[in-house]
Amino acid sequence: MSSLARITASEAMSSPHLFGDFFAGPSWATWRATVKAAFAEPMNAIENSLFRAVAARDPPAKRVRELVCAVGRGGGKDSVASFLASYLAVTFDPKGKLRPGERAYVLCLAVDKPQASIAFRYVLGYFERIPALAAMVTNVGQSSIDLRNGVTIEVIVSSFRAVRGRTILAAIFDEAAFWRDENFASPDEEVYNAVSPGLARMPGSMLLIMLIISSVHKRNGLLYKKIRDCHGKDNAATLAVMGSTTVFNPSFPQHIIDEALVDDPERFGAEYMCRWRDDLSTFIDRVLLGAAVDIGVVVRPPAPDIHYVVGCDASGGRNDSFTAAIAHRERDDTVVLDVCFERKAPFNPSEVVNEIVRLMKEYRCHKITGDNYGAQWTTEAFAKAGAQYVKSDRDRSAVYMDTLPLFTSGRARLLDNPKLVSQFSALERRTFSTGRERIDPGPGHDDLCNSAAIALSLANTESQGLNISDAFLARCKERPYRQRIANY
Repeated sequence: MSSLARITASEAMSSPHLFGDFFAGPSWATWRATVKAAFAEPMNAIENSLFRAVAARDPPAKRVRELVCAVGRGGGKDSVASFLASYLAVTFDPKGKLRPGERAYVLCLAVDKPQASIAFRYVLGYFERIPALAAMVTNVGQSSIDLRNGVTIEVIVSSFRAVRGRTILAAIFDEAAFWRDENFASPDEEVYNAVSPGLARMPGSMLLIMLIISSVHKRNGLLYKKIRDCHGKDNAATLAVMGSTTVFNPSFPQHIIDEALVDDPERFGAEYMCRWRDDLSTFIDRVLLGAAVDIGVVVRPPAPDIHYVVGCDASGGRNDSFTAAIAHRERDDTVVLDVCFERKAPFNPSEVVNEIVRLMKEYRCHKITGDNYGAQWTTEAFAKAGAQYVKSDRDRSAVYMDTLPLFTSGRARLLDNPKLVSQFSALERRTFSTGRERIDPGPGHDDLCNSAAIALSLANTESQGLNISDAFLARCKERPYRQRIANY
């Protein structure tokens, strides 16, 4: 066993030969106490007091499996997360733990590529500037570092697929409250569930959930649940700490925080003061969304004697998707989504308009409703293709509000489209001090759910058709229709 394998986390953090130069001074005192507690190292009275201030519990008796840190922006999370990734990697002893050719991974999972690059530069900086660490490196890739002890430190964009099949020594969730994936309503929880089996393969593995940029956001998601369930609780497996920017980093300029709080108390109260945002909430509960999905139905073919309506979210073809949706209402007032069309950028807008109009004609539709995007161009493009484009008299937020009663009453029926459900789930409901409410997209896009909401809202107010028979529902799962929607 090498000398590095025997060193404790706090010793490594303080040693001038290792990470000491990066964590010198009293401003790191709360972080040092937190690290000691996570690894069940002895603490003095001052460290114990600092720890209890952010954990509201007794120090763990044994090293914890999960360390959850909700800390204000500028609180030093980047540095500590990269330190823990590096420390856990270099102190790993592979004897009796890895098969020939097997590698253990320390994964740093980031919200997107730019953030992943920042995280990787932090880790790489330690290995470039600390001789004892540099001596362990066998290869440096674009986003990974291979070590002599069989460990690979890899920084990747958060994805449940990317973590499967690996033996994981540690996983760091970077900006967990802001992860997005248009194919999943809960990407943070999907990745967490995928990481856990990989951690289970390695005795003594540790899962580190670190939120960077903004300490907290709205009251949902993995970070919120972990803090809610574990902060202030003497949980043997999970240690949750929570504190403002200046609690974890007293050197941060207070005047920057004060000015930001005057500008936007809710937003920067979350960013710096680590307060959950009370002005934001999830627009539609995921349980309601799940109950509205007709599993296995990706498109419903046109049926006779039903009046269909079409919603649209137009795009110029450079960045956003061009989407359309078709819906109808049944005699029992159920509002049914029949088609979701999406063309991802880049594309020729005129060609997409022609494609949408051809689809509309299959459902005997000659009018399509959308917002004021492109104004005259959009109207002319649809007219040229043989359809009437109508600007909605309701803005995006109002359209979303119109659909809410459909979900809460169980009257909405959606297609089995994970991206559609994910975008609906990410919508955020913001309440202003005046009492006014607004619905906005969360992280990512809302192109698909916007056109679907327009169609559902129109169907609820404009149309009424026949009840759908069991035979018709069976046709919705037939291969020709599934293949056609796949081609879109």
